[in-house]
Amino acid sequence: MNEKLKDADYKMQTFDKDGPYLSLKKIGKNNPNEKLIKENNKQRLIWNKNVSVALGGGIPAEILKEVKRVVR
Repeated sequence: MNEKLKDADYKMQTFDKDGPYLSLKKIGKNNPNEKLIKENNKQRLIWNKNVSVALGGGIPAEILKEVKRVVR
C-alpha cells in the first residue's frame, strides 16, 4: 500500500524490530487468549510511553534497546 502513496507523511509506519519500542499484538476473532493479549498490550503501551519519555529526556536509544533485549 505504501508504494502507491506519493507523500511520505501519509505512509504507514511500523516499529523497527531492533528499535526500543514494542509493537502491539493483534487480536483475531474468537481468540481464546484475548484477555492475555489485551493485558500484554497494556504493558507494551506503558513501555512505549516510558521509552518516549526517556528519549525526550536525552537517554540514547542504544541504552533503551539494550534494556529491551535484556528484559525480553
